[in-house]
Amino acid sequence: MRPALASSSYPSMTSVGFHVTLRPPIAYGATSMKATEKFSISMPLDMASDVRATVEAGEFSSTSEAIRDAVRVWRRQRLEDADRLTLIRARIRRSIDDPRPALTPEEVAANLDALASRLEAEHASANATIKG
Repeated sequence: MRPALASSSYPSMTSVGFHVTLRPPIAYGATSMKATEKFSISMPLDMASDVRATVEAGEFSSTSEAIRDAVRVWRRQRLEDADRLTLIRARIRRSIDDPRPALTPEEVAANLDALASRLEAEHASANATIKG
């Protein structure tokens, strides 16, 4: 359990309550209403103002709906981040498991120097062809 913080320690925060009751799912034809839970959250005043403004502009029917939409976006982003992380880890694992011998820093530098020299020669040759 977290200790309660005095509201004066966060003067730029406001408490935003969402009046949603906890109830079991109720079937309505082909759809069902999900169980809900009431939360009380705190957010900076500018964020609370933005939420209220979107509701007043008619983008959402309530502040609860605006927050639910934000949570849906957050969930989707977390799934996408997890997928990207899985791909990155797989690339790292393939690299670690690669049986080819590792190059020394000197070999890498020599290979890059050779590549740079070759590209410079190709570039010079192409320029000479264009001019000539």
